[in-house]
Amino acid sequence: MDSTNKLCKCGCRGLVKPGNRFIHGHNHPRRKYNHKIVVEPKLCECGCDNFAKSGNKFIRGHNLRINNPMEQLVTKNKMIQTKRGKSLFEMGHKIDCKCIICRTKRGEIKGKNHPSYGKHRILSIETRKRMGKARLGKNNPAWQGGISFFPYPFKFNIELKRFIRERDGYICQLCNKTQEQEGKNLSVHHIDYVKENCDLQNLVTLCRSCNGKVNTNREYWIEFFKEKLKSRKII
Repeated sequence: MDSTNKLCKCGCRGLVKPGNRFIHGHNHPRRKYNHKIVVEPKLCECGCDNFAKSGNKFIRGHNLRINNPMEQLVTKNKMIQTKRGKSLFEMGHKIDCKCIICRTKRGEIKGKNHPSYGKHRILSIETRKRMGKARLGKNNPAWQGGISFFPYPFKFNIELKRFIRERDGYICQLCNKTQEQEGKNLSVHHIDYVKENCDLQNLVTLCRSCNGKVNTNREYWIEFFKEKLKSRKII
């Protein structure tokens, strides 16, 4: 076979130009396996009923649509663990990399060299007060009808809180932070968000950060803590 009839090295059985080994674009490292492995497209796992690219679980950006805070937290922790202890060079950055991370690490983006230098807008005190009033009460997206102003019942006292903390081992039941690490008493959370329901099966120990985190997506957290207490055979 002469040089004018060579086959592409990727295995597509196509003819290449004289002197070349591949058809243009066929030298991608995955190209030579694409004609052997056929991956059927699957529906995007976000539930949008659209097909993702072959081999992918999501359409680009659709992984952020999953309304599962625990799954998002696990994914975030995995990303942190993969980068922990690695230098920028080990993560694929070059010595003369021009990305903003490397430039900041080298100290090239400081003071007047920073793109936001001199562009910071300082709001007046009157503007801040006006913006704060605009999100008070019913205008706030977290408004629950004013139930935060209702007082706690008398049975929700210091002794009950101490008993719940002892039952849970003085450990946050979401992030496993201890009371010593918190530096103050852990919070006691009502699972169904009803202050009057002070049953032992409706109370759980949380740190201050997690106690604020569970105020969103309440239906999910109610089921989450109920299943957690069932697994511990408390309910």
